[in-house]
Amino acid sequence: MADQADVRSLDRLEEFRQQAEAFRTGLLKEIESLTLELRRLTQWLEQDVLGYWGDESSKAERRWAECRDNLSRCQSYVRVDEKRPCTEEKKRLRLAEQRLELCQQKLRLSQAALTFWQTERSKLQAHIARCQDFAESNMRVTCEHLRDQIERLSLYTQLRSTPRSTPPSSPPNPGSPHPGTPGRGAEAEGQSEQRNEP
Repeated sequence: MADQADVRSLDRLEEFRQQAEAFRTGLLKEIESLTLELRRLTQWLEQDVLGYWGDESSKAERRWAECRDNLSRCQSYVRVDEKRPCTEEKKRLRLAEQRLELCQQKLRLSQAALTFWQTERSKLQAHIARCQDFAESNMRVTCEHLRDQIERLSLYTQLRSTPRSTPPSSPPNPGSPHPGTPGRGAEAEGQSEQRNEP
C-alpha cells in the first residue's frame, strides 16, 4: 500500500517518541509559566499601579481640601485693614491642585491600561487554552499510541528474528524393517534357493 510507513529502525522511532514526549512536557511547562506571568501582570496593574494611584489621588484630594481651607481662613478678615496677601497659602493650594490633577490623570490612564490588558488577556488565554488542550489531550494520546505501536513492532521483530526449531523425526515402528535391510520375503526366497541347490 502507498500509505504504509517504511520503518527501518525501531531505535529512530523510539527516539522520535521520546522527543515528542519531551516537547509535550516542555510545552506544558511553558504554558504554566506563561499563565503565571499573565496573572502577575494582572495583579501588578490591579493592585500596584491602579491601587497606588487610587491611594495617591485620595491623599491629593485631602491635601487640596486642607490647603483650600487654610487659604479661606487666611483670607477671612473683619476689617479692610486686616486683609492679608496669603501668599504661602496660595502657593500650597496651587501645588496641591497640580498634584491632584496629576494623580487623577495617572488613575485614568491606569484604568484604561487595565481595561485594555483585560481584553488582550482574554485573547491570549483562548490561545493558551487551545495549546494546553493540544498538549494534554492530542499529544498525550498520540505519544501513547506511538509507544504501543513501537512495542508491537519490537515484539514482531523479535518473533521474526527467532529461528524456527525443526520437529524431531518419529522413531520407526518395532516390527518394521530398518532401511537397507531385506524384508522377510527376501529372506524366504534366499532360504528356498539354498534348499533347491544340489
